[in-house]
Amino acid sequence: MPSKMVVQSRSSGRLNLSNQNLTEIPEALWEEDLGETTQKRRTPDYSFDKVDDGGANWWEVVDLVRLVIADNALQTVDPRVGGFQALALLDLRNNMLTSLPDELCDLLNLSILNVSGNALQTLPEGIYGLPITELNLSYNKFTTLPEQLGAMRRLATLDASHNALTSLPLSLTQCRALTHLNVAKNALSRLVEASGSTIIFPTLMDLDANGNVLSHLFGDAAELPALQRLDLRHNKLRMFPPEKGLNLTLTVVKEMYLSHNFIGSLGDDVLRPAEEQLQTLDIGNNELNLFPVSILRCIQLKRLDISNNNISKLPPQLGNLETINTFLFVGNPLRGIPTGPTSRVLALLRDRIVDTTPEIASATTSRSTTPSRSTITSAAQSRASSPGGSTSSSSAASLVRASAQESATRTVDLSHKSLNDDVDPAAFTTVAFDPSSLLLHHNAFTRAPVAAIAQLAASLTTLVLSHNRIMEFPHLLDLPELRYLDLSSNLLSSFPNQTNPTDPSRLPSLVELNVSRNRIVALPDRFPFPNLEALLVTGNSLTALDPETLIAMSNLSVLDVADNDIKQINPRIALTPKLRVLRIAGNSFRVPRRDIVERGTDAILEYLRDRIPVY
Repeated sequence: MPSKMVVQSRSSGRLNLSNQNLTEIPEALWEEDLGETTQKRRTPDYSFDKVDDGGANWWEVVDLVRLVIADNALQTVDPRVGGFQALALLDLRNNMLTSLPDELCDLLNLSILNVSGNALQTLPEGIYGLPITELNLSYNKFTTLPEQLGAMRRLATLDASHNALTSLPLSLTQCRALTHLNVAKNALSRLVEASGSTIIFPTLMDLDANGNVLSHLFGDAAELPALQRLDLRHNKLRMFPPEKGLNLTLTVVKEMYLSHNFIGSLGDDVLRPAEEQLQTLDIGNNELNLFPVSILRCIQLKRLDISNNNISKLPPQLGNLETINTFLFVGNPLRGIPTGPTSRVLALLRDRIVDTTPEIASATTSRSTTPSRSTITSAAQSRASSPGGSTSSSSAASLVRASAQESATRTVDLSHKSLNDDVDPAAFTTVAFDPSSLLLHHNAFTRAPVAAIAQLAASLTTLVLSHNRIMEFPHLLDLPELRYLDLSSNLLSSFPNQTNPTDPSRLPSLVELNVSRNRIVALPDRFPFPNLEALLVTGNSLTALDPETLIAMSNLSVLDVADNDIKQINPRIALTPKLRVLRIAGNSFRVPRRDIVERGTDAILEYLRDRIPVY
């Protein structure tokens, strides 16, 4: 088969030998005068009616310009590859290479070099003098990059992720064509620094440094006038910018990812230069105590994540940012902010901007969704007559005593109360209204308080149990009206499984399930939630996705499985009937490639559909 591919490449100039279980480059590549280094030359037959032995007419033979030998078992590269002078692309990814021959430095037309997924620690010095525009060194064993890197004046894309880099050369700033720099998953404690000088990356548009140990970035000053995407997730930053006095110029940044650090403050001026450009800001899983007011100036913001911080109050003016279509805030000690659609939360905040006089407050209350008095009385009497209701103690009553604001929003907020498995179900019979939201996050439950929640089952639409130590999914809960269930940041290891499709669901109305940051290793064969639309499983231990499980979910439109350990994406996932949002970044699969994943759901689904076998 490789010999046949070599013959066909004579007329196309392109040869793809990937996934051929090769341990060496086929000798056929240099036979019959295909390469310039062979000395076995034939006298060409110039007859116009005789076909060349190689399968192409002599006038159709072209130089080899693309050579792909990816996903094989090569331990060395034949030095004769350096004889293909017209070669513009060389793809050696996912082999077993520990070194490259110096002869590759003779490829004076090489513009794309991919050696990812090998065991390289260095490159031949002459490589840095080639006109390379795209260099992929990811998934190797590099601990440093040489200063010669600065000689690559045409380099536009450098991927050095998943190595063991501890520093970056200052000469990197001399790569004046550099637009994409990926140094994620290394051991960097700082990026590029020059004491007393301004670091300038004039053309850099995408900087990905997530998964390092960064505590500093650039030293005294840095200018990134073209930067549109900055990813610093999973580092050790304690504030941003991380250096006091750092003059960091980000004028056109559209996406900024700072989650999973230790950030306690966001500089007031850091967002000012890009306040009319910023569309995505992720500062979740940090140590913020106050909502950064500079966010209120970001008039184009579409996605905001402040989840899992220590923010206790949201400014009402946030409701004016009507461009926001995704707002994530769970895991904060917020009161009176119901979980639910972003538009609903923003509308609630907008209402509070004018809620400054008794008359307006009264009018706002009259427009609220507070149940009628007869409903309240009926609900209270029903709960009072339930087992344990007549013996409710005054301490139990005080436990669930709702503020006027909580009553108006039909919310029972018992978050941050140090509650545990001994909570008295009788306490929940004292609620004098039909609650729609029950907040039990940031407590010490090891199992869901089923008996207590059951007291409010008839009216609950939102249940938040995040940030506890719950080890088992609360499969015994019967909540007919529940639409939103948040079990993120617990110790769950599995989902409930519907073994019999005819069994009635205990959560028939559930549309959104959040089990992010647990220990879940697999999806069930069949989910017992017939109306589920959004499934959030980010930050777990999934290793695979069964497409049949997803295809059976007829209403699923949002699936977030980012930051797991999924090793392969089955193309049949694209057959999930209503899927419109698919997040799969941060896993261990090699395909789809990162550039496809970064283009979003449409690109991913298109890629997967093209690879579904047709029988």
